[in-house]
Amino acid sequence: AVDSEVANHIFNECIQNYLCGKTRILVTHNLQFLQKADKVVIMKDGVCVSLGTPEELSKSAIDINTMIGEVTKTDEMTKNLTSCDPENLDIDFDEYVESKEEAATSGTVRWKVHVDYFKAGGTLSTIVLLILIFVSQFAYHFNEYWLSLWMDYSEVNNLSFNGTNGTLMESKWIFVWDTQNYNILFYSILTVLILFAYMIRFGTNVNICLTSSQNLHKTIFDKLLRTPISFFERNPKGRILNRFTGDIGQLDQRIPITLLDLNAIMANVIGIVAVTSVVNPYLLIVCAILVSVSLPLRKYYLRSARNVKSKKSSVQLCDHSTRWLDMYSGFRI
Repeated sequence: AVDSEVANHIFNECIQNYLCGKTRILVTHNLQFLQKADKVVIMKDGVCVSLGTPEELSKSAIDINTMIGEVTKTDEMTKNLTSCDPENLDIDFDEYVESKEEAATSGTVRWKVHVDYFKAGGTLSTIVLLILIFVSQFAYHFNEYWLSLWMDYSEVNNLSFNGTNGTLMESKWIFVWDTQNYNILFYSILTVLILFAYMIRFGTNVNICLTSSQNLHKTIFDKLLRTPISFFERNPKGRILNRFTGDIGQLDQRIPITLLDLNAIMANVIGIVAVTSVVNPYLLIVCAILVSVSLPLRKYYLRSARNVKSKKSSVQLCDHSTRWLDMYSGFRI
């Protein structure tokens, strides 16, 4: 059921290369691989008609081309029978459409879906990622805060050396040393630690996404292997293939980048609001107003974007394409 190029690739790479040295049985009605077979068995109506090497069969009185032609005619008759008028079929299409609508979901994604995704990536890895996000973001903002203290301390220290009266025994400068070299060393060490924390955080994030994608793909594939045959009769091939191409492709490509951006943006926003609120507590009132306005907009956007994405990833186009390609055995150049 594949074109000639794919058939040659499967035969050469899988049957001859990977399965070399093992007993291989190839059931086919094509003649292109007969010359490469050790033994050829010709079957007709469930009965062995002839057995031998390709050279022996070519010298026998059996017309292989005629038998292949009969098989081709039978296949064409079978295709014509399966492509009859749907009005003559005893199938309740209304029930099928109703079940499809019941299976579809709308609105925002439930929290259980997010929890299941991170469980597939590893609960311990998720906890480590949350700790790394908190530690790296705290170290980043503490580094900025300490740098501002260092600058203020330097200005006050210069004024004191110029003869201005004042004391340097304030509590906010307890982390700043009098020696410039110690301050530079502390700032350099803290910057390097922040860099390593961000690198480990990035690697943990990517590892969670890869592990989750692999586990979800394995779960879907295991469920598909254990499903009844009636599942493949009731669902189009395009719908099944779309789960392993479109949906899994989103897990492999879009989710890791989106999760990295989400972690970075949320951590920065929370850190900036926390640091600014310490200096000016009235900023929390403004933040509460902005959150109350943005949450309904976010909910409306997610609902609309999810519906658009669901329509975009619908299987109608993929299903029609596969049915159209089934009409042809392959593309000929």
